[in-house]
Amino acid sequence: MSDFDTSDNQTNLGTLTVCATSARWLSQSAHSAGFEVTSFDRFGDWDLLNHSVCHQVFQSKDQLKTLLKSAPPAGLLCGSGLETQLGILQEFADTDSWLNTSLESIHQARDPFAWSAHLQAQGFKTAELSATQPKVDLESWLCKHSESTGGLGVSFANQKPNSVDCFWQKFIPGQAISTLHVADTNSTHLLGVFLQLIGPRDSKTKGGCKKKLPIATSTAFGAKPFHFAGAIGPLDADKLQTIGAEPSHAERIAEAIVEHTGMRGVFGIDWILTHERKLVPIEINPRFTSTAELWERSTGKNIVSLHLAAKKATPVEVPGQGRSLGKAILFSIGEKFQVNQSLHEQLARLYLNSDVADVPNAGMQIDKGHPVVTLFENSGGELADITDNLEKLAVRLRRMIEDSRSD
Repeated sequence: MSDFDTSDNQTNLGTLTVCATSARWLSQSAHSAGFEVTSFDRFGDWDLLNHSVCHQVFQSKDQLKTLLKSAPPAGLLCGSGLETQLGILQEFADTDSWLNTSLESIHQARDPFAWSAHLQAQGFKTAELSATQPKVDLESWLCKHSESTGGLGVSFANQKPNSVDCFWQKFIPGQAISTLHVADTNSTHLLGVFLQLIGPRDSKTKGGCKKKLPIATSTAFGAKPFHFAGAIGPLDADKLQTIGAEPSHAERIAEAIVEHTGMRGVFGIDWILTHERKLVPIEINPRFTSTAELWERSTGKNIVSLHLAAKKATPVEVPGQGRSLGKAILFSIGEKFQVNQSLHEQLARLYLNSDVADVPNAGMQIDKGHPVVTLFENSGGELADITDNLEKLAVRLRRMIEDSRSD
Protein backbone atom coordinates (compact mmCIF):
# COMPACT_ATOMS: atom_id res chain seq x y z
CA MET A 1 0.00 0.00 0.00
CA SER A 2 1.39 3.45 -0.94
CA ASP A 3 1.43 6.36 1.49
CA PHE A 4 -1.73 7.81 -0.03
CA ASP A 5 -3.91 4.71 -0.57
CA THR A 6 -7.51 5.06 0.63
CA SER A 7 -7.78 1.48 1.88
CA ASP A 8 -7.81 1.57 5.68
CA ASN A 9 -4.34 2.05 7.14
CA GLN A 10 -3.83 -0.41 10.01
CA THR A 11 -1.13 1.83 11.55
CA ASN A 12 -2.50 3.97 14.40
CA LEU A 13 -1.18 7.47 13.78
CA GLY A 14 -2.75 8.84 16.97
CA THR A 15 -5.82 10.95 17.64
CA LEU A 16 -7.16 13.65 15.36
CA THR A 17 -10.08 16.05 15.76
CA VAL A 18 -11.96 16.94 12.57
CA CYS A 19 -14.16 20.06 12.56
CA ALA A 20 -16.39 21.13 9.67
CA THR A 21 -19.91 22.17 8.87
CA SER A 22 -20.27 18.58 7.65
CA ALA A 23 -17.36 16.43 8.82
CA ARG A 24 -18.31 13.02 7.40
CA TRP A 25 -16.06 12.63 4.36
CA LEU A 26 -13.02 14.33 5.95
CA SER A 27 -13.39 12.14 9.04
CA GLN A 28 -13.62 9.11 6.76
CA SER A 29 -10.41 10.14 4.99
CA ALA A 30 -8.58 10.74 8.29
CA HIS A 31 -9.76 7.38 9.61
CA SER A 32 -8.55 5.63 6.45
CA ALA A 33 -5.20 7.40 6.81
CA GLY A 34 -4.74 5.70 10.19
CA PHE A 35 -6.04 8.23 12.72
CA GLU A 36 -8.43 7.72 15.62
CA VAL A 37 -10.96 10.45 14.85
CA THR A 38 -13.07 12.70 17.03
CA SER A 39 -15.46 14.80 14.93
CA PHE A 40 -17.41 18.01 15.51
CA ASP A 41 -20.02 19.14 12.98
CA ARG A 42 -23.56 20.49 12.62
CA PHE A 43 -25.34 17.29 11.57
CA GLY A 44 -24.06 14.15 13.28
CA ASP A 45 -25.12 11.93 10.40
CA TRP A 46 -25.39 8.18 10.84
CA ASP A 47 -22.43 7.25 8.62
CA LEU A 48 -20.15 9.81 10.29
CA LEU A 49 -20.23 7.64 13.41
CA ASN A 50 -18.67 4.77 11.43
CA HIS A 51 -15.43 6.73 11.23
CA SER A 52 -15.37 8.55 14.59
CA VAL A 53 -14.74 7.20 18.06
CA CYS A 54 -16.47 10.28 19.42
CA HIS A 55 -18.75 12.87 17.87
CA GLN A 56 -20.37 16.09 19.04
CA VAL A 57 -22.80 18.39 17.23
CA PHE A 58 -22.35 22.16 17.48
CA GLN A 59 -24.89 24.75 16.36
CA SER A 60 -23.03 27.95 17.23
CA LYS A 61 -19.56 29.45 17.48
CA ASP A 62 -19.78 29.38 21.28
CA GLN A 63 -20.66 25.68 21.32
CA LEU A 64 -17.71 24.85 19.05
CA LYS A 65 -15.37 26.90 21.22
CA THR A 66 -16.58 25.08 24.33
CA LEU A 67 -16.08 21.68 22.70
CA LEU A 68 -12.53 22.47 21.62
CA LYS A 69 -11.59 23.89 25.02
CA SER A 70 -13.08 20.98 26.94
CA ALA A 71 -10.86 18.48 25.13
CA PRO A 72 -7.89 20.22 23.48
CA PRO A 73 -7.07 18.20 20.37
CA ALA A 74 -3.72 16.48 19.83
CA GLY A 75 -4.26 17.19 16.14
CA LEU A 76 -6.85 19.54 14.63
CA LEU A 77 -7.97 19.43 11.00
CA CYS A 78 -10.66 21.83 9.81
CA GLY A 79 -12.90 21.48 6.77
CA SER A 80 -15.63 23.51 5.10
CA GLY A 81 -17.07 26.45 6.98
CA LEU A 82 -14.33 26.66 9.61
CA GLU A 83 -12.11 29.00 7.59
CA THR A 84 -14.57 31.75 8.55
CA GLN A 85 -14.20 31.06 12.30
CA LEU A 86 -10.59 32.11 12.72
CA GLY A 87 -11.20 33.87 16.03
CA ILE A 88 -12.18 30.57 17.64
CA LEU A 89 -9.23 28.70 16.12
CA GLN A 90 -6.59 31.34 16.84
CA GLU A 91 -5.29 29.71 20.04
CA PHE A 92 -4.61 26.42 18.23
CA ALA A 93 -3.01 27.89 15.11
CA ASP A 94 0.45 28.36 16.62
CA THR A 95 0.64 24.91 18.19
CA ASP A 96 1.74 21.52 16.89
CA SER A 97 -1.90 20.42 16.88
CA TRP A 98 -2.77 22.77 13.97
CA LEU A 99 -2.72 20.74 10.73
CA ASN A 100 -4.30 23.17 8.25
CA THR A 101 -2.38 25.78 6.35
CA SER A 102 -1.26 28.71 8.49
CA LEU A 103 -3.81 31.18 9.82
CA GLU A 104 -2.00 34.02 8.05
CA SER A 105 -2.29 32.24 4.69
CA ILE A 106 -6.01 31.70 5.34
CA HIS A 107 -6.41 35.43 6.01
CA GLN A 108 -4.64 36.19 2.74
CA ALA A 109 -6.74 33.69 0.77
CA ARG A 110 -9.97 35.10 2.24
CA ASP A 111 -9.12 38.65 1.12
CA PRO A 112 -10.33 38.89 -2.50
CA PHE A 113 -9.07 42.45 -2.92
CA ALA A 114 -5.50 41.50 -2.00
CA TRP A 115 -5.18 38.33 -4.07
CA SER A 116 -6.99 39.89 -7.04
CA ALA A 117 -4.54 42.80 -7.03
CA HIS A 118 -1.63 40.34 -6.89
CA LEU A 119 -2.94 38.39 -9.87
CA GLN A 120 -3.71 41.52 -11.87
CA ALA A 121 -0.15 42.76 -11.29
CA GLN A 122 1.03 39.54 -12.96
CA GLY A 123 -1.24 40.01 -15.96
CA PHE A 124 -4.10 37.70 -14.98
CA LYS A 125 -7.76 38.66 -15.33
CA THR A 126 -9.95 38.62 -12.22
CA ALA A 127 -13.51 39.67 -11.47
CA GLU A 128 -14.05 43.38 -10.78
CA LEU A 129 -14.59 44.10 -7.06
CA SER A 130 -16.09 46.91 -5.00
CA ALA A 131 -16.06 47.51 -1.25
CA THR A 132 -19.21 49.64 -1.55
CA GLN A 133 -22.50 48.96 -3.26
CA PRO A 134 -22.38 50.02 -6.93
CA LYS A 135 -24.67 52.92 -7.81
CA VAL A 136 -25.77 51.67 -11.24
CA ASP A 137 -26.27 48.41 -13.15
CA LEU A 138 -26.95 46.48 -9.94
CA GLU A 139 -28.16 43.41 -11.84
CA SER A 140 -24.62 42.94 -13.14
CA TRP A 141 -23.10 42.73 -9.65
CA LEU A 142 -23.16 40.08 -6.92
CA CYS A 143 -23.30 40.88 -3.23
CA LYS A 144 -21.21 38.40 -1.23
CA HIS A 145 -21.12 37.89 2.53
CA SER A 146 -17.49 38.04 3.66
CA GLU A 147 -17.93 34.84 5.68
CA SER A 148 -19.99 32.93 3.12
CA THR A 149 -19.05 29.42 1.99
CA GLY A 150 -20.72 27.09 -0.48
CA GLY A 151 -22.56 29.95 -2.17
CA LEU A 152 -24.47 30.88 1.00
CA GLY A 153 -24.86 34.61 1.40
CA VAL A 154 -24.55 35.34 -2.34
CA SER A 155 -27.21 37.33 -4.19
CA PHE A 156 -27.53 39.89 -6.95
CA ALA A 157 -26.78 43.43 -5.82
CA ASN A 158 -30.29 44.63 -6.69
CA GLN A 159 -31.56 42.57 -3.76
CA LYS A 160 -31.29 43.65 -0.13
CA PRO A 161 -27.85 42.72 1.30
CA ASN A 162 -28.13 39.88 3.82
CA SER A 163 -25.28 41.25 5.91
CA VAL A 164 -23.45 44.49 6.59
CA ASP A 165 -20.21 42.51 6.30
CA CYS A 166 -20.17 42.04 2.54
CA PHE A 167 -18.46 43.08 -0.69
CA TRP A 168 -19.51 43.25 -4.33
CA GLN A 169 -18.15 41.26 -7.25
CA LYS A 170 -18.99 41.78 -10.92
CA PHE A 171 -21.14 38.92 -12.19
CA ILE A 172 -19.47 36.84 -14.93
CA PRO A 173 -21.80 34.64 -17.01
CA GLY A 174 -20.54 31.11 -17.62
CA GLN A 175 -19.99 27.66 -16.15
CA ALA A 176 -18.91 27.28 -12.51
CA ILE A 177 -15.65 25.33 -12.27
CA SER A 178 -13.47 24.33 -9.35
CA THR A 179 -9.90 23.09 -9.18
CA LEU A 180 -8.18 21.12 -6.44
CA HIS A 181 -4.48 21.69 -5.66
CA VAL A 182 -1.77 20.70 -3.23
CA ALA A 183 1.21 22.94 -2.43
CA ASP A 184 4.46 21.64 -0.94
CA THR A 185 7.62 23.66 -0.36
CA ASN A 186 8.84 23.13 -3.92
CA SER A 187 5.81 23.47 -6.16
CA THR A 188 2.04 23.64 -6.55
CA HIS A 189 0.32 20.65 -8.13
CA LEU A 190 -3.04 20.50 -9.89
CA LEU A 191 -4.96 17.48 -8.60
CA GLY A 192 -8.12 17.87 -10.68
CA VAL A 193 -10.63 20.06 -12.50
CA PHE A 194 -14.33 19.74 -11.64
CA LEU A 195 -17.61 21.03 -13.03
CA GLN A 196 -19.70 22.52 -10.26
CA LEU A 197 -23.44 22.05 -9.89
CA ILE A 198 -24.88 25.32 -8.62
CA GLY A 199 -28.41 26.29 -7.65
CA PRO A 200 -30.13 27.84 -10.69
CA ARG A 201 -30.88 31.52 -10.95
CA ASP A 202 -33.56 33.38 -12.89
CA SER A 203 -32.75 32.96 -16.60
CA LYS A 204 -34.09 36.47 -17.23
CA THR A 205 -31.36 38.04 -15.12
CA LYS A 206 -29.27 40.61 -16.92
CA GLY A 207 -25.97 39.18 -18.06
CA GLY A 208 -27.45 35.69 -18.18
CA CYS A 209 -26.14 32.72 -20.12
CA LYS A 210 -26.84 33.16 -23.81
CA LYS A 211 -25.04 29.98 -24.84
CA LYS A 212 -25.80 26.57 -23.44
CA LEU A 213 -22.72 25.12 -21.77
CA PRO A 214 -22.05 21.36 -21.70
CA ILE A 215 -23.57 20.98 -18.24
CA ALA A 216 -26.65 23.01 -17.37
CA THR A 217 -27.30 23.43 -13.66
CA SER A 218 -30.20 21.21 -12.69
CA THR A 219 -33.21 22.09 -10.56
CA ALA A 220 -33.49 18.42 -9.50
CA PHE A 221 -31.39 18.83 -6.37
CA GLY A 222 -33.38 21.68 -4.83
CA ALA A 223 -30.47 24.07 -4.28
CA LYS A 224 -31.18 27.77 -3.94
CA PRO A 225 -29.58 30.24 -6.37
CA PHE A 226 -25.76 30.21 -6.18
CA HIS A 227 -25.69 27.46 -3.54
CA PHE A 228 -23.18 24.65 -4.14
CA ALA A 229 -25.13 21.51 -5.10
CA GLY A 230 -22.36 19.13 -6.16
CA ALA A 231 -19.62 18.49 -8.70
CA ILE A 232 -18.47 16.22 -11.52
CA GLY A 233 -14.84 15.22 -11.94
CA PRO A 234 -11.94 15.02 -11.94
CA LEU A 235 -12.17 15.72 -15.68
CA ASP A 236 -9.86 13.86 -18.04
CA ALA A 237 -8.23 15.45 -21.10
CA ASP A 238 -11.16 14.62 -23.41
CA LYS A 239 -13.72 16.16 -21.03
CA LEU A 240 -11.55 19.25 -20.53
CA GLN A 241 -11.42 19.63 -24.29
CA THR A 242 -15.21 19.23 -24.47
CA ILE A 243 -15.83 22.16 -22.13
CA GLY A 244 -12.89 24.19 -23.44
CA ALA A 245 -11.04 24.61 -20.12
CA GLU A 246 -7.26 25.09 -20.19
CA PRO A 247 -5.72 23.50 -17.05
CA SER A 248 -2.29 25.06 -17.61
CA HIS A 249 -3.84 28.52 -17.10
CA ALA A 250 -5.34 27.34 -13.79
CA GLU A 251 -1.95 25.97 -12.74
CA ARG A 252 -0.18 29.27 -13.38
CA ILE A 253 -2.76 31.21 -11.38
CA ALA A 254 -2.62 28.67 -8.54
CA GLU A 255 1.15 29.08 -8.37
CA ALA A 256 0.75 32.87 -8.18
CA ILE A 257 -1.86 32.50 -5.41
CA VAL A 258 0.45 30.26 -3.37
CA GLU A 259 3.25 32.77 -3.89
CA HIS A 260 0.97 35.50 -2.48
CA THR A 261 -0.69 33.58 0.38
CA GLY A 262 2.00 31.10 1.44
CA MET A 263 -0.56 28.28 1.61
CA ARG A 264 0.70 24.73 2.18
CA GLY A 265 -1.26 21.54 1.73
CA VAL A 266 -4.57 20.99 -0.05
CA PHE A 267 -6.70 23.92 -1.23
CA GLY A 268 -9.26 24.77 -3.91
CA ILE A 269 -10.08 27.60 -6.30
CA ASP A 270 -13.50 28.47 -7.73
CA TRP A 271 -13.69 29.83 -11.27
CA ILE A 272 -16.08 30.90 -13.98
CA LEU A 273 -15.43 29.41 -17.40
CA THR A 274 -16.65 32.23 -19.65
CA HIS A 275 -18.41 31.83 -23.00
CA GLU A 276 -15.05 32.66 -24.58
CA ARG A 277 -13.66 29.62 -22.70
CA LYS A 278 -11.47 31.71 -20.37
CA LEU A 279 -11.03 30.72 -16.71
CA VAL A 280 -11.53 33.62 -14.28
CA PRO A 281 -10.87 32.97 -10.55
CA ILE A 282 -13.63 34.18 -8.22
CA GLU A 283 -12.83 32.58 -4.83
CA ILE A 284 -10.04 30.76 -2.99
CA ASN A 285 -10.85 27.98 -0.52
CA PRO A 286 -7.84 27.55 1.83
CA ARG A 287 -8.99 24.12 2.99
CA PHE A 288 -10.20 20.72 1.85
CA THR A 289 -13.07 21.19 -0.58
CA SER A 290 -16.02 18.92 -1.28
CA THR A 291 -14.43 17.86 -4.58
CA ALA A 292 -11.57 16.23 -2.67
CA GLU A 293 -13.90 13.33 -1.88
CA LEU A 294 -14.45 12.75 -5.61
CA TRP A 295 -10.68 12.88 -6.13
CA GLU A 296 -10.22 10.19 -3.48
CA ARG A 297 -12.91 7.97 -4.95
CA SER A 298 -11.50 8.42 -8.44
CA THR A 299 -7.79 7.90 -7.75
CA GLY A 300 -7.90 5.53 -4.78
CA LYS A 301 -5.52 7.84 -2.90
CA ASN A 302 -5.88 9.45 0.51
CA ILE A 303 -6.20 13.24 0.56
CA VAL A 304 -5.41 13.67 4.28
CA SER A 305 -2.15 11.74 3.89
CA LEU A 306 -1.27 13.83 0.83
CA HIS A 307 -2.03 17.07 2.69
CA LEU A 308 0.06 16.14 5.72
CA ALA A 309 2.99 15.08 3.55
CA ALA A 310 2.91 18.46 1.77
CA LYS A 311 2.67 20.26 5.12
CA LYS A 312 5.82 18.47 6.31
CA ALA A 313 7.74 19.98 3.40
CA THR A 314 7.80 16.60 1.67
CA PRO A 315 7.80 16.89 -2.14
CA VAL A 316 4.64 15.02 -3.08
CA GLU A 317 4.03 12.76 -6.03
CA VAL A 318 0.65 13.39 -7.62
CA PRO A 319 -1.19 10.34 -9.00
CA GLY A 320 -2.62 10.25 -12.50
CA GLN A 321 -6.23 11.02 -13.31
CA GLY A 322 -8.92 8.49 -12.51
CA ARG A 323 -12.52 8.27 -13.71
CA SER A 324 -14.89 11.23 -13.66
CA LEU A 325 -17.51 10.73 -10.95
CA GLY A 326 -20.50 12.71 -9.76
CA LYS A 327 -21.63 14.06 -6.41
CA ALA A 328 -24.77 16.05 -5.60
CA ILE A 329 -26.47 17.35 -2.46
CA LEU A 330 -30.20 16.73 -2.24
CA PHE A 331 -31.96 19.62 -0.49
CA SER A 332 -35.41 19.48 1.07
CA ILE A 333 -37.97 21.33 -1.05
CA GLY A 334 -41.06 20.67 1.06
CA GLU A 335 -42.03 21.65 4.56
CA LYS A 336 -40.01 20.49 7.54
CA PHE A 337 -40.17 16.75 8.06
CA GLN A 338 -38.84 14.12 10.44
CA VAL A 339 -36.78 11.22 9.11
CA ASN A 340 -38.64 8.09 10.13
CA GLN A 341 -37.08 4.65 10.65
CA SER A 342 -38.21 3.37 7.26
CA LEU A 343 -36.62 6.25 5.34
CA HIS A 344 -33.43 5.98 7.36
CA GLU A 345 -33.15 2.25 6.63
CA GLN A 346 -33.72 2.79 2.89
CA LEU A 347 -30.99 5.44 2.80
CA ALA A 348 -28.67 3.22 4.84
CA ARG A 349 -29.05 0.44 2.25
CA LEU A 350 -28.17 2.89 -0.53
CA TYR A 351 -25.13 3.94 1.53
CA LEU A 352 -23.92 0.34 1.59
CA ASN A 353 -24.07 0.39 -2.24
CA SER A 354 -22.01 3.64 -2.28
CA ASP A 355 -24.97 5.50 -3.85
CA VAL A 356 -25.43 7.99 -1.00
CA ALA A 357 -23.65 9.37 2.07
CA ASP A 358 -24.40 11.80 4.91
CA VAL A 359 -27.35 9.64 5.92
CA PRO A 360 -29.57 11.36 8.51
CA ASN A 361 -30.43 9.48 11.68
CA ALA A 362 -33.99 8.37 12.35
CA GLY A 363 -35.77 11.14 14.22
CA MET A 364 -33.78 13.97 12.67
CA GLN A 365 -35.81 17.06 11.76
CA ILE A 366 -34.95 18.50 8.33
CA ASP A 367 -36.09 22.03 7.50
CA LYS A 368 -37.08 23.28 4.07
CA GLY A 369 -34.00 24.20 2.07
CA HIS A 370 -31.63 22.16 4.24
CA PRO A 371 -29.55 19.22 2.95
CA VAL A 372 -31.07 15.76 3.25
CA VAL A 373 -28.42 13.41 1.84
CA THR A 374 -25.48 13.35 -0.60
CA LEU A 375 -25.80 11.40 -3.87
CA PHE A 376 -23.04 9.74 -5.91
CA GLU A 377 -22.71 8.62 -9.51
CA ASN A 378 -19.90 6.09 -9.79
CA SER A 379 -20.05 4.84 -13.39
CA GLY A 380 -17.34 7.13 -14.78
CA GLY A 381 -19.34 7.85 -17.94
CA GLU A 382 -19.80 10.93 -20.09
CA LEU A 383 -20.66 14.29 -18.52
CA ALA A 384 -24.29 14.27 -19.64
CA ASP A 385 -24.74 10.67 -18.44
CA ILE A 386 -23.33 11.45 -15.00
CA THR A 387 -25.67 14.43 -14.62
CA ASP A 388 -28.64 12.42 -15.89
CA ASN A 389 -27.98 9.56 -13.46
CA LEU A 390 -27.65 11.96 -10.52
CA GLU A 391 -30.96 13.56 -11.47
CA LYS A 392 -32.67 10.17 -11.73
CA LEU A 393 -31.37 9.21 -8.29
CA ALA A 394 -32.61 12.55 -6.94
CA VAL A 395 -36.11 11.89 -8.33
CA ARG A 396 -36.09 8.40 -6.78
CA LEU A 397 -35.13 9.79 -3.39
CA ARG A 398 -37.78 12.53 -3.60
CA ARG A 399 -40.38 9.78 -3.96
CA MET A 400 -38.95 7.97 -0.93
CA ILE A 401 -39.15 11.16 1.12
CA GLU A 402 -42.73 11.88 0.06
CA ASP A 403 -43.75 8.29 0.83
CA SER A 404 -42.17 8.62 4.28
CA ARG A 405 -44.23 11.75 4.97
CA SER A 406 -47.42 9.74 4.55
CA ASP A 407 -46.30 6.79 6.70
